[in-house]
Amino acid sequence: MQETKYSSIVLFLIGALLLLYGCESHRNLATDTDDSDIKLMDPIETQPLYPGGTVAMLRFIEDNYRFPVELSESAPHGMTVIQCVIEVDGSISNIEVIRSVDPLLDKEALRVVKLMPKFAKPAYVQGKAVRCKFTIPFKSYQGIPMTH
Repeated sequence: MQETKYSSIVLFLIGALLLLYGCESHRNLATDTDDSDIKLMDPIETQPLYPGGTVAMLRFIEDNYRFPVELSESAPHGMTVIQCVIEVDGSISNIEVIRSVDPLLDKEALRVVKLMPKFAKPAYVQGKAVRCKFTIPFKSYQGIPMTH
């Protein structure tokens, strides 16, 4: 019962954080398929779409994120933030930690993002598919992983 309560809270918090972070509309990496032509464009008109939508992405994160057992006793709390690029074909590239709480939490968040399937649709600007920086927060608080 307690796990279900945390699960509901986790999905709500991650959803709220994704709305806050998501694609950075005022600082997007947007370009066509030519990687040598990277431009900053504002704004992204249509956000990239994860297969099944945001709820499916939250569920994927919740189902795959495993709080490192090494941190059980001395669990740090805070938010690990991962940034990546959603490519024109929906694939995920350039995955990096942009805010760290603990190296073990960073490693787990990176692992989960690398497991994610291609996005169903890329971002669009003026009707054209573009690359987009995408940010995914992973929050933990006092040893309770907020994504699990």
